[in-house]
Amino acid sequence: MARFTSLIFLQLIALSIGASAQGITGLSEIGRTGVNRGYFNYTEPGDITIAINVWGNVRYPSLYVLRHNVGLDEVISYCGSSQETTLLSSRRRRSTIVQVSRETATGAREIIYEKDIREIVSAPDIPKMLNGDVVMVSVEESEPVYWRDLIPIASLGIATTNLILNIMRLNN
Repeated sequence: MARFTSLIFLQLIALSIGASAQGITGLSEIGRTGVNRGYFNYTEPGDITIAINVWGNVRYPSLYVLRHNVGLDEVISYCGSSQETTLLSSRRRRSTIVQVSRETATGAREIIYEKDIREIVSAPDIPKMLNGDVVMVSVEESEPVYWRDLIPIASLGIATTNLILNIMRLNN
């Protein structure tokens, strides 16, 4: 029995060492310093707070605890906007889409706001965040259509027309 108890004790010690190696700290130590990339607290003592999630292509996707009545533009500033991870040619277009979803009375999530990040800067209808909101930032890339892309389509059309004309000539 003593051997079994000591085995459990050693396992608990091993688990606690592994947990502390992951950088788990108290909530008071986490915050503006960015000690833990999974939680940010941008509030002062006595503030009314909300918790929102920021997901997607941002520098610091995380759970954010912010003061009540914060706007989407401030949230984007806190999370580091969108990541520029790939080098693109100058002809590619990149648009960063920001969506805000909110839980409805039925418990389902509904997208309440969706705009390109460049439009948010001058938009008069920037939503104020509520507790439990989810901000999703996604990057869409598009390549322009080149003439060389149209050549296979044109050659297929010419070949089909030629085939139809040859069939009609054989039937006459």
